[in-house]
Amino acid sequence: MISADKLRVSLEPGYAFTTARRTITETDIVNYSGLSNDFDPLHIDEEFAKRGPFGRRIAHGQLIASIVTGLRSELDAWPVISYLGTSRRFTGPVGAQDTISGVYSVENVRPTSANPKRLVVTLGLVIRDQNNVQVMEGQDVVLVDTEGEGND
Repeated sequence: MISADKLRVSLEPGYAFTTARRTITETDIVNYSGLSNDFDPLHIDEEFAKRGPFGRRIAHGQLIASIVTGLRSELDAWPVISYLGTSRRFTGPVGAQDTISGVYSVENVRPTSANPKRLVVTLGLVIRDQNNVQVMEGQDVVLVDTEGEGND
């Protein structure tokens, strides 16, 4: 077991924590369409989307991935130096007025070869909607400084 005293948690595979919840809004979807230049009718045309596979307009997968990364959680208090990698898989639709939240779980922890007081932590992530339906899953890999000198 690798323990990071400054974190006040035991970074051991299986350790899990939840994120805050966030309701996706119409404004989120419209703003992301403009920002990303993705005006696919599945996102912006109600009549088209009603006839589609989800029966309604849905948010962009990358919008949800971005929001998920920013959901408040215990991870915010960790001395994270940087994100080393991230992956997401979209497993269900999310639309305006859906509320999402996630559970992170530690999958792997190893010290870096350059500095054993820095840890490479692989986190699994599952995002669910207000009906407890999984809508996304993935992994984040972060570099953590056990001496507490990460970015605030």
